[in-house]
Amino acid sequence: MDKILLTTDGSENSLKAAEYVAGVLKKLPNTSIVVLTVIPRDRDLGMFEMHISDSELEFLRAKSEERSKFIIEQTIKPLIKYSNNIETMIKVGVPGETIAEVAQEIAATHVVMGTRGNTGLKGLFLGSVAQRVMQLVNIPLTLIKDN
Repeated sequence: MDKILLTTDGSENSLKAAEYVAGVLKKLPNTSIVVLTVIPRDRDLGMFEMHISDSELEFLRAKSEERSKFIIEQTIKPLIKYSNNIETMIKVGVPGETIAEVAQEIAATHVVMGTRGNTGLKGLFLGSVAQRVMQLVNIPLTLIKDN
């Protein structure tokens, strides 16, 4: 059975990628889907951890987790009409590397993602995360671009 890893950061491109996967599910409803969002390690506060209290740190991590859950919920909306074989994952790490690691861990047969995420660098043809994933995975990769 095919297993698609759909990555999302809540950007317009990643939501378009979800619509693309919904189209695949419409034709191939037995396809297994794993929806992944990665909380970038730099947003996990790094060196700032030593300058804030434990309660503030816990609050910020909880907010990041809450936002990630919201992103996942928005991403799976177009998918659930065609399949109930959808798994979700939230990971903390370096996005490109984490996506490639998860693809291998789950034995994905295909990765689908947007060409650019929420970095605000709209002038780039291909985002750095998409470039990194392209270098690291050895399975088909579909990149969904904006209009």
